[in-house]
Amino acid sequence: MQIITGVILAMHYTPHVDMAFKSVESIVRDVNYGWLLRNMHATGASMFFVAVYVHMFRGLYYGRTRSRARSCGFSASSSTC
Repeated sequence: MQIITGVILAMHYTPHVDMAFKSVESIVRDVNYGWLLRNMHATGASMFFVAVYVHMFRGLYYGRTRSRARSCGFSASSSTC
């Protein structure tokens, strides 16, 4: 879902400093179902991070952090949010 909506959104986005906000506004207002594509893309990104955090906390809950490197990696990744 992320790839499909991302490609469609990228086809309509203008990455210029003066036109970026206007192009996002145009996607939402002028593109057919552009508001839906943008919301699906944002929701999919949020669900991805939820899945990553569930995966990490599941490993902690079941005690699968056996090495020091894994626990350091977990602390580094959890401190970035």
